[in-house]
Amino acid sequence: MGASIAIFHGSTQQWVAWSWVKKVNRARNPNYAARVIFASVVVVNATLYVSAQMDRAFIRDIAYKIAPPGTPDIEVVRAVTRYVHEEIYHPTPEEVDRFPFWVRLNFLYNPFRTGPRPTLEYGTHHIGPCQSNSRAFMALLAAHGISSRMVVQHGPRLYGRHSVVEVDYAGTQGIVGPTNGVIYQHEDGRPATLKELQKDRELFLRNAVTGFAYGWGPKGKEVTIALPHDLYNFDHAYYFNYKWLGALRWPVYKTLVAIWGENGPYLPVRPLWYTYPKYTCMVVLNFGVAGALCVLWIGRRFRRRLARRASVADPCAVPVSSLAKTPCRDELMHV
Repeated sequence: MGASIAIFHGSTQQWVAWSWVKKVNRARNPNYAARVIFASVVVVNATLYVSAQMDRAFIRDIAYKIAPPGTPDIEVVRAVTRYVHEEIYHPTPEEVDRFPFWVRLNFLYNPFRTGPRPTLEYGTHHIGPCQSNSRAFMALLAAHGISSRMVVQHGPRLYGRHSVVEVDYAGTQGIVGPTNGVIYQHEDGRPATLKELQKDRELFLRNAVTGFAYGWGPKGKEVTIALPHDLYNFDHAYYFNYKWLGALRWPVYKTLVAIWGENGPYLPVRPLWYTYPKYTCMVVLNFGVAGALCVLWIGRRFRRRLARRASVADPCAVPVSSLAKTPCRDELMHV
């Protein structure tokens, strides 16, 4: 009996040791590591994509409640602007701290800020409401098939201050400020374009004075904040937030002007997937993994090339299996 137990115990130890060695060798195998990374990326992408599609269905339901399908574009723009301005809640930082765990993480630590669904479901971002409102506004319009793009109003130092939306409707590209409830238009009701608002100061002021935002918290509707048109204007409004470039913003801006003239700064645009942070995470993840794999592949090729050169320069550096065919320099000296 004791011998049987000893044999069983020894066999168990051997099996555990063999399993451990097998796992270590498998982990060291680059093909195994690549398969694990690829599978992980596929799972994360699939999860984000399914979640994004669920968000779009949620947004579409709200959009159709705001304006039924088939509503003229100009009426959709007015209804969605009214909804974003009047119905989206403005939470306080204390209220954000009481949100569910994952929602709180999204509000506090998401570098891309909140997307359309959290904004519609829990309220606008407590620090950057204009970007969250613009995203929700664009997503609601997209559910009706109306194209739009974000416009960033910069200060003289080329730092983004406020965001509005350029909407394709009524046969032109009109500017809408959903955060302040402003639909920029001419006196006859025609949508005002970005270039028109930049050139016509009176047109801008006539619309801007009607804009206001609500306060924060449960009693936010009791407080109204006038649109600060001296700060949020179209003197330096572009489709891209040059603040992202940091110290390079002015060199890039001047280069664009030097090559393409006054239209150069308008060429960079925010990609459409930036409207949905989950798609943004997918793009960043895929490009990050692809870049890391490229760096590893280049490093591996470079290391192999260095090893090959070293083996040619010094025969003693050749692996042991090749020493029988390649004489060592020290051995030749003793012949």
